[in-house]
Amino acid sequence: MKLKYSLIKKLNNLTSMEFHLLIFLIRHENERTGMVEGVYYQDIMKDTGMCKQSVYNALYGLEAKEIIKVTKNSDLDYDVNIIGNDFPQEDYKGCGYINLNRKIFYSEAFKQLKAPEKYMLFEFLKCTHENTGSMIRKIETLYDTFTNILNVTGDNDPEIKTSDFNTHKREAMVQSIQSNLNNAIYVYDLHTTASHNFKMPILT
Repeated sequence: MKLKYSLIKKLNNLTSMEFHLLIFLIRHENERTGMVEGVYYQDIMKDTGMCKQSVYNALYGLEAKEIIKVTKNSDLDYDVNIIGNDFPQEDYKGCGYINLNRKIFYSEAFKQLKAPEKYMLFEFLKCTHENTGSMIRKIETLYDTFTNILNVTGDNDPEIKTSDFNTHKREAMVQSIQSNLNNAIYVYDLHTTASHNFKMPILT
């Protein structure tokens, strides 16, 4: 039930349903090979609460984003390879990973996070080595890191006048990033106990 640190950077544009499906797949994979055999949509529905269409949308979405490779066995089941998430015995100890069997990933609070917030939570767990260390980031670094993830630009807002664009854009970025970071950190705090340090962005 492990997600390699090296794969986290590829998850920044996943939907919430794709996150839920990926977690389901990782929990059922053969860690030595990265394979999940006999994946059946009703098993996913029962475990995640997703509807049938959402399951297939997420399955093919993950494949299109090159997170997984899907092989159809029949009209009912698939074999799925989680690309790059195998743990051969010789590489096991030297590979950083997040343990997806932690209670945080079973919680309702995690399920309610938006997709960018789920990604941020993974980044927090990676940067703090699953809460055994601390993470300090400057305001500018947080903006640079998460602006593209949140896709907050204001470029398409017809109400923004050219002269007001930069100010409006910055305020929108701050508000969105602040909200998403707060939500992600709340879930992080809810399920961890060791000390950590986040420097939150404040507009001055």
